[in-house]
Amino acid sequence: MYVDDLATSCDRIGQARTLIRQLCNLMKSGGFAMKKWASNDTAALSDLPVEVTSPLETSRLWKTLGLYWNRRLDVLTFVPPAEIPLGQHDTKRQLVSLAAKVFDPLGCVAPYTIRAKKLFQALWLTGIEWDDPLPAEINGKWISWKDELKRLSAIQVQRALVPVPRDQVGRSELHVFGDAAEAAYGAVAYLLTQARDGVPQVRFVLAKARVAPIKRLSLPRLELMASLLAARLKAYITKEMGFSTDKQVCWSDSSVALSWIKGDPRKWKTFVANRVQEIITLTEPSQWRYVPTADNPVDRLSRSCTLERLLKDHLWWNGPDWLQQPESEWPRLSVVVSPEEARGTDPERRTTVALTTTLPAQGLQMVQPDQARRRRGERRGNSSLTLLELQEAEKKWVREVQAGAFPIHRIGSGYTEWPKISQIASLSPFMDMEGLLRVGGRLTNAALPWCHKHPLLLPPDGTIVALIVRRAHESELHAGVNQTLAALRRRYWVIRGRQAVKRCIRSCITCRRQDGRPFCPLMGELPIARVEPTFPFGHVGLDFAGPLHVGDEDRGVKKVYICLFTCMVTRAVHIEIVADMTTTSFLSAFRRFVARRGTPEVIQSDNFRTFKQADAFIRSLFVGKRAEQFHNEMACRCIQWRYTTERAPWSGGYWERLVRSVKNALRKVLGRSLLRFDELRTTLCELESRINNRPLTLLSEDPKDCAPLTPAHFLIGRELAALPTSSGETPSGTGARHLGRRWRHQQLLMRHLWKRWTEEYLVSLNVRGKWKKIDRPPEVDDLVLVTEDTVPRNRWKLGVITELLPGSDGIVRSIRLRTARGVLTRPSRLLVLLEPAKACLNIRVGYRRRRFGSRDDVIRMKGLCVLFPELKGY
Repeated sequence: MYVDDLATSCDRIGQARTLIRQLCNLMKSGGFAMKKWASNDTAALSDLPVEVTSPLETSRLWKTLGLYWNRRLDVLTFVPPAEIPLGQHDTKRQLVSLAAKVFDPLGCVAPYTIRAKKLFQALWLTGIEWDDPLPAEINGKWISWKDELKRLSAIQVQRALVPVPRDQVGRSELHVFGDAAEAAYGAVAYLLTQARDGVPQVRFVLAKARVAPIKRLSLPRLELMASLLAARLKAYITKEMGFSTDKQVCWSDSSVALSWIKGDPRKWKTFVANRVQEIITLTEPSQWRYVPTADNPVDRLSRSCTLERLLKDHLWWNGPDWLQQPESEWPRLSVVVSPEEARGTDPERRTTVALTTTLPAQGLQMVQPDQARRRRGERRGNSSLTLLELQEAEKKWVREVQAGAFPIHRIGSGYTEWPKISQIASLSPFMDMEGLLRVGGRLTNAALPWCHKHPLLLPPDGTIVALIVRRAHESELHAGVNQTLAALRRRYWVIRGRQAVKRCIRSCITCRRQDGRPFCPLMGELPIARVEPTFPFGHVGLDFAGPLHVGDEDRGVKKVYICLFTCMVTRAVHIEIVADMTTTSFLSAFRRFVARRGTPEVIQSDNFRTFKQADAFIRSLFVGKRAEQFHNEMACRCIQWRYTTERAPWSGGYWERLVRSVKNALRKVLGRSLLRFDELRTTLCELESRINNRPLTLLSEDPKDCAPLTPAHFLIGRELAALPTSSGETPSGTGARHLGRRWRHQQLLMRHLWKRWTEEYLVSLNVRGKWKKIDRPPEVDDLVLVTEDTVPRNRWKLGVITELLPGSDGIVRSIRLRTARGVLTRPSRLLVLLEPAKACLNIRVGYRRRRFGSRDDVIRMKGLCVLFPELKGY
């Protein structure tokens, strides 16, 4: 009963009379008189006065709870709205108003009404006002929808869900279907009943339709939302129907959605997990089954259709025909494989032995239908393949592999004599009763299982062999070569098995992620700035070191830092002490360096933020009049500032080595001493002198050889510790001729220094200390692992190479890659190859696997590992 309206049904006329009498007495006790009684059988109203009944002939349609009921035919129908706008240019307000007048709480014409909802959603996205005329594209579809509205009265739906009395029902089932398309999704329910001595009958119960969200979702997620709507529909009908059914089944044509529903919600992302959790709360995962798209009635709803087509659509009003058949005739598998497809299944497209054997096993079911039917009862509706079927499929693959690899040895059976040159002659192979080639060997008397003593013989390579080796490797928890080979030989004997196992381990992504080595490019050529003579500190390397602690009378102990300038050519150093690592402090130190060493042409440093800010500031100093403010006496030439690749300290190895020399000396000299600022500055000046006085070449044991070359020779012309040479005589002349002679003598000495630098020092740099061989070069779209020193290896980020940055020699040592956090630039030495660009992506999420077509999907995922790459060897 709803407010003052009552709508109900009874199985028999006697029950109806008793119910009417009880209701009248109950309402009369409260002072209410019930009128306008109506029934599809006048005999049920025979006990009531004529004035409170409505004769069957007085009205063709009877309105109850907003629905129109044809009592003669006992069907529910529709009445088109009385006022339908006839204009050719309706407004947004008129569209919404007319669409809302089609009252359809049961969803009988949902495939038709969903069209109006789609138009309203599209209209809403245009942003027009309520009284603006419809856009031309939407207006054409709207006019077509209006023209069909007059056909609404032709729709008739059976009112009675159960056509026979309930005590005569022998079978009852509730079937709910769900489906989705890009623009809409929905669900529809059917009730199947069968009398004990009758035929099954299917009745339409309820349907719900929804437009897809404005925020675009993938089709599998929309299918999952349709499945959730189906689960809610099933729960609502079960609660309101008033009687229980023998079976409740939910159907979907999305294998992805079904795999989500039958999996653990904790494995999926939040969107999927929340909906799966509600679905398994409302339904049992075992109640979900697959339906082919062609047999899914919701396909009409999700894709919409016209009223004319809906009137004649048997699938929409009665569901698939196989619902009335025994359960053994219902759809079982999401993929139907024909015998021809089963025999021609390509193993190259499979990624595991399980997948490789599944399709042939399904094909064997169809090749041997009698055996398959006998097994249906054993499986009891479960679509999983039996162990026997999987074993038969695996034997089929092994038989085909052996036929291709050992065609000569398929002649005869039992032990035979094999050619001595045969690679399997030493194994004494024989043919077993099933036509499979096995190892004869010498272990017949060993206390081992028969399959261990006589394993199946396989060739050294091939897709099936690689999958079998991979299964053994993974079953042993990614063990090493020996353990994997031992596990493999319990059932299979692969020729040159050790090499096959090594090849498998090298291509195993799980092992590569934990043990893989980064790219190893050839050690690069020395830059021009290091091999061409130039004035000292013309090309400078720059770095910070510290902190050091000094005593302060006011604040006790404070931190200071070292700014180290290194000459690329002469290997001389200049040390400045700074109070902090700010840009202002660095600029002051840089000005002191320029005042004493001159303006450099090139400065190279790492990507430290202080250096980058100083670069921009120094460039502004060399523009216009501001150059005089920086140094009145220095030449106005712009400094070229270069940065090394991020996280590549070896790119600045020539200054990093001197930083270590400074740190080692300070550690040994100072120990735990606390110096004042002036004392530390003096110590650093002396340390600078010692470093600049170090020999650049090996010392000679011959006393006649020249003193070793040092950076100080290029700074002051002699060693810093040596006394200046003097003959004790006063120069004989001071004129221009004498000065010119002295200048030429100094130039001669300088050329002698540079000659020694070239012959003694430069040639010693010709040897590559490491990275001597050329490794596989990285490629665009390679999937890589980005190494990080401060993060555990299993938390390293995934990245996809987007750009290669080759050096002057054409070898790629720097790479730009895309990660989940943005675009990074990293040296190739910090990237571990997981999958090459041409391989497919197979991602494991928990215990499930799914395939991705885009590497962007991979780098956005967290906690994943890539499995089964298509590595062809590298």
